[in-house]
Amino acid sequence: MKNKVINTIISAAALTSTAVGQVEAPEISLSTPSSSPASSFEDLLKNGGTFYKNSDNPYIQKAKIYGRVQFQGGTVLTDGEEFGFAELRRTRVGAEIQFLKHFKFKGNADLENGSTNDIELDEFTGWDDAGVSADLVSLFNINGFDKLSLTAGKKKIKIGADVHTSSTKIKTVERTRWTDNGLRPDNSTGVLLNGKTSGVSFAAGVFANADDDSFNFWQDGDASFAYGSVKFGAGPGDLVIDGLFTFGDEDQGNLATSNDYAWSVAYLTDISGWETEFNVGGARDFDGDDLFGASILASKELTEKLEFVGRLSYATGDHSALDASSRYAREDDVVGGERDLVNGDDAFNAYVGLNYYFIGHNSKILLGVEYDHLSGADNVEGNEDAFTLQAAYRLRF
Repeated sequence: MKNKVINTIISAAALTSTAVGQVEAPEISLSTPSSSPASSFEDLLKNGGTFYKNSDNPYIQKAKIYGRVQFQGGTVLTDGEEFGFAELRRTRVGAEIQFLKHFKFKGNADLENGSTNDIELDEFTGWDDAGVSADLVSLFNINGFDKLSLTAGKKKIKIGADVHTSSTKIKTVERTRWTDNGLRPDNSTGVLLNGKTSGVSFAAGVFANADDDSFNFWQDGDASFAYGSVKFGAGPGDLVIDGLFTFGDEDQGNLATSNDYAWSVAYLTDISGWETEFNVGGARDFDGDDLFGASILASKELTEKLEFVGRLSYATGDHSALDASSRYAREDDVVGGERDLVNGDDAFNAYVGLNYYFIGHNSKILLGVEYDHLSGADNVEGNEDAFTLQAAYRLRF
């Protein structure tokens, strides 16, 4: 099973590489008869999803479809043993429709959202995110804002530097564990205001604290959380501050987050050609257990298509989300029930990798090696170490 997916990754990457390598792609439309296979394939990935566009139509101005397919596989080495894994990590198909000049619908449907050693495509499993937004600047002729929109629907709540980045664009195979699991709630239904003015971007909203595959506008009770984020220039980089706090019935069940509050401060900058993210953050859950984490991620272009990336991460506390950063070192069905590296006291992770961009983020392969050290893990006496060797292929259209 593992070899099947890895072969699929290699085959897909090779096909893309062959197409791209034929000719340097010019800016031409799909309808141009003389377009080469390389330029047609690249344009299909980048622009082929837009099947209707007419700004003069008063009812529908634009319609497009888009999606992503993500494979990964590899090996976990821990305690002298080797465990293989392979996974169809994400498969999503979405649609975007701009209508009535000032409104937009955008939604992503999950066809597969990751299950270790599962390479079978599921049927529709729920909405990852979906909502209707209104452009308040154009709708009400508001001055002083570059952007101001209001969205109602299911949204991704962005707390932590790499959580602000789409899974199609992250530079490591998986996000930093203490942000993605410890701080960020599951995608939730609510109302979100987004804006940008004078170089400052901001978001603020209120959401139902309910974990649901579809939409849950407080049908299960009044459990809620308020969320805010702001990004602005600071010196040679950008400062990003995120936070949330919960209110309402914390015993409601099926919650999107079990944190009383969570926060993150990140600084994004360029240091001698290295794109660098510094991130610190923390959370306290309903039981009063705390989490504090810090990480640094740096990447540098080695060639036009090849990139080096490295990350260091540390988290500490008695929070239930504190576990191994490697997705596969902590999975029961990868390393066995006696070796799942979860619920520890201190977690350190180091990641190094190479990324090759066939067509930017639309088609790329990621090769990474992770080292995890976790003290006090459940089901493991004392400290535990694990290495994860992994390859991933990302396709976005």
